[in-house]
Amino acid sequence: MNSPVRMLFLALLLFTSPLLKGQDSMRVDIPKKLDADLITTVMGDTLKGKVRKVEAEYVTFYMLGERLKQKVQKNSITSILYKDGRVERFSNPLILKKESEGASKIKVTYSEEDVQVYRKIGVVEGYYTGSIRYAYSNGFLEKMAIMDAKERAFKNDPRVKILLIKNCNITRGYGDDPSAVITAEVYYR
Repeated sequence: MNSPVRMLFLALLLFTSPLLKGQDSMRVDIPKKLDADLITTVMGDTLKGKVRKVEAEYVTFYMLGERLKQKVQKNSITSILYKDGRVERFSNPLILKKESEGASKIKVTYSEEDVQVYRKIGVVEGYYTGSIRYAYSNGFLEKMAIMDAKERAFKNDPRVKILLIKNCNITRGYGDDPSAVITAEVYYR
């Protein structure tokens, strides 16, 4: 007696299951066709190129459109999305220079409107120089120089509340270490 009811229930479930979709389902859209491998760094930057070798400590690759071989430490990479769709994830995040507690409270802006209620007390420069042996994105160089500017501003005057970035100069030369210099106005309330 239970058998026909059970068969009907299974048939109903079989025909309706393709129509059901869970509320918690999540879809990640991966590009249909990649023209290069995508390397994502711990700073959130994406490097496009062709991965040649993944070693114990380094990933060797060529940037898209360049013939110069680049090396980046594996601990500065979160994942590699290969051209064929494979994904390789790395769980060893780069240990970045930590900001002091005071410097971490300083806000950074690029807009003059954000500093209208503050008083300007000076100008500060922040510096960061990378190594020619590694690949750095401009965003990473800028972020590290801003971190240095915040530390310098806080060390000079603990009342600092906000930095207004006025200029960012990124230098990349053949045979030179990549570097960034930030010039910022310093404000307090």
